[in-house]
Amino acid sequence: LNQAVLDALAFLQRTNFRERAKSIAMIVSERHPDVIGVTEASSVGCFDSGNNACELNDDIAGAFVGDYVDVLLEELHHLGTPYSVVARSVNTDFSAVISTDGTFSETSLARVQSLDQDIVLVKKDFDATAQVVDFGCPVDRRVGDGCKFSTLIPTGFSDPLPEEIIRSVSLVDLTVRGKDYRIALSHLERSPVVVDTPIVFQSSQAVELGKILINTTPPGKELILLIDSNSDPTDGADNHPAFTLPCPAQICGEEIDLPTPYFVLTMQFGFTDAWTFKKLGTHSKKGSKKKKGKGQKFGKHRDLGGKKTKKKKGKGGNINMGFTWGQDADLLNDESFPTFQRRIDQIFVLGGDNLKTTKNVEVLGEDQSDRTESG
Repeated sequence: LNQAVLDALAFLQRTNFRERAKSIAMIVSERHPDVIGVTEASSVGCFDSGNNACELNDDIAGAFVGDYVDVLLEELHHLGTPYSVVARSVNTDFSAVISTDGTFSETSLARVQSLDQDIVLVKKDFDATAQVVDFGCPVDRRVGDGCKFSTLIPTGFSDPLPEEIIRSVSLVDLTVRGKDYRIALSHLERSPVVVDTPIVFQSSQAVELGKILINTTPPGKELILLIDSNSDPTDGADNHPAFTLPCPAQICGEEIDLPTPYFVLTMQFGFTDAWTFKKLGTHSKKGSKKKKGKGQKFGKHRDLGGKKTKKKKGKGGNINMGFTWGQDADLLNDESFPTFQRRIDQIFVLGGDNLKTTKNVEVLGEDQSDRTESG
């Protein structure tokens, strides 16, 4: 455990988040959006007893930057585009006493804490009010301002390691320039398309999320879902039935096919994917009937609605198809494409007609030229 923590801290130091925060803040300040949803926001701290153990090892000392969101907020403030935290879900809270140099001497012992958070940010100094929504989450499932799903993957570990992988949802009511919105931020389990994780966890979380949002959003209020779904629109497209993935009998009791999160949200609950609506002109409606033909087939480089997207090169030579996942962990890969081929971060809308007047939907910071020296 000690060496694994040291390796992770050394990796974090090499990625140099303070440098990245400056680059992210510049991209954000150019657009200055009203609301930002942040998933997997880290907070990494070190606490010693005055023995300077946190500064003992030069390979990891730079990893202890504190709350990454606070660092980003500071950079945004410097650029004249201040934001405030409205909702914070703490999904993972890992804390352990380690030897910072691996010697286990008295002078090397310190407590390291790492948090994984999902956070909603709202722009300051404009005509808006925002507050967290209490939608009846059971007390034992509350994670800060969020609510963890009832179906979670057990890790098999015990304290101090997390015993389950927490995924959650948080809701914020936002009034902007006299118009009311409900903002939902969520993060679902990883897909079996990428890792060896049974589809039952991801699919069950998507169904639970859909029910929460449908059952708790007041009639007439426009709902905007910001989500790291870990699900690409094409997942399961080639299976029968389409847009499902098999769950093995040892996990589900019998081998059954379960729908992917993207299918659950768009086809079962009627959410509209902002990307496909603006880029491809498709509008998912619950219970809508669409003729299936060659034009509706999903495949490589196809998206909801079956229209083949244009291979549009950006500054770094990437193919701009809304992809948000597939880079190396340190972002130091030479080219973004072809590994950068999954659109797992999405914006969904339910109710209202805001998308009809939306000018554009785009992915920012994905080009090679957007990177810092550390990735």
